[in-house]
Order: sequence, then structure tokens, then C-alpha cells
Amino acid sequence: MEEIKEATFQEDAPIYMGDMEVDGYVRASRIEEIIRSHMDDGKDINAGSKSDWIPCSERLPEKPVFGEDSYIVQTNNIITPFSAFWDGEEWTDVSDDKVKGVIAWQPLPKRYKGK
Repeated sequence: MEEIKEATFQEDAPIYMGDMEVDGYVRASRIEEIIRSHMDDGKDINAGSKSDWIPCSERLPEKPVFGEDSYIVQTNNIITPFSAFWDGEEWTDVSDDKVKGVIAWQPLPKRYKGK
């Protein structure tokens, strides 16, 4: 929190880039940088750990015995990870459209069983 307080400290005079006031933008970008630098500090109970991701450059899932298997994937053009299917040759989405730019994948979490 101290880092964010320092980044958002506002002096009386705004910051200018040429004749454009950029004080608010500079602070917002610094806050984003601080938050991103601490994102892996805690354990997210809703997602796998950072180490659960397998880069496609290292390996791809094994070819399924039948049909296709479902995984969580990250692409280079969509920010949020999502579910996709692997048939041993290509990634597809729920609409059976080809998913391009997959850079990492991980198995789906275990099914919720309740109490």
C-alpha cells in the first residue's frame, strides 16, 4: 500500500508532457505497474499457480485417445484465459472455431464435489 500511496501523491502543480497534462495518466500507469509486480505474492484460490502453466514452446498436450480434451489456454491476443479443446493437432473453442495464438495451457481443475 505504501508504494501506491507514494505513486498517487499529488503535488500542487500538474505534470506536463509538452502542453498536455499527463499527471493522472502517469499515476494510473504506475499503480498498474505496482499491482502487476505483486500479483503473484498471494495464492489465488480460484486458479492454478503460475507454475501450472505449460508454455506451448515447451510441449503440447498429448493426443487424446478419443475426440478432443479440454484445457485452459492463454493466447497472445486475448487477456483472459479460457477453455479450449485440443484434438492432437489444433486448438478449437466451444463453437469449434480454430483458436490462434495459444502460448500456454494447463489442465482443467478437478471437478467440484461439494461437502
